Amino acid sequence: MPAACPDQDQPAAERVVESTHLVVAAPPEVVPVGLADDAGITVVDRYPVEPMFADADRVVTAAGFNAMRQLEPHRARHRFVPLPRRYDDQFERARRARSHPPD
Repeated sequence: MPAACPDQDQPAAERVVESTHLVVAAPPEVVPVGLADDAGITVVDRYPVEPMFADADRVVTAAGFNAMRQLEPHRARHRFVPLPRRYDDQFERARRARSHPPD
């Protein structure tokens, strides 16, 4: 993947097609009101969501233990954002994952 240039946004740097479709896998009660009304966004209430990973162009998650383990086979397409948690050091998990880039 090419490095992002200061004058490029992330989708352009990753050569994402303009017609990107976002699928949000979450229970309806946590999805912001009106999000599913936006063009190009689909909300699905699916558990487990893991079977959807193989067909995704990009997967964005927190750096939680389960997400990181389930997405290991899809590391090149996985983007993770560590979130502060009381009993889970997602920042350390993300640091370790970034120090071992995907093959």
